[in-house]
Amino acid sequence: MTNSDAIAQNAAPEAIAKLKTAVLAAQTLGELYLLMEDYSYEEFMQVYHQLTPNQQATIHAICDRETQMQLAALNTGNASSLEVERLLH
Repeated sequence: MTNSDAIAQNAAPEAIAKLKTAVLAAQTLGELYLLMEDYSYEEFMQVYHQLTPNQQATIHAICDRETQMQLAALNTGNASSLEVERLLH
């Protein structure tokens, strides 16, 4: 067991349940980013691995949709400098 696995296993079940509910309720990549700021990487990944394949696909679809929207904005010259910076890193 790695150190990350041990940390994730020790996460409070209440916190993980709250994060899981929030992840499933997220509609945008921005909402997911905010959750990533509020929780550790290990907690976020623990929740992600608890999701069903369909729930994981929904998360991927949110990410893909937002990325495509940002790329379209870049191609049309409508992207803000912040969006450009985020895509380049």
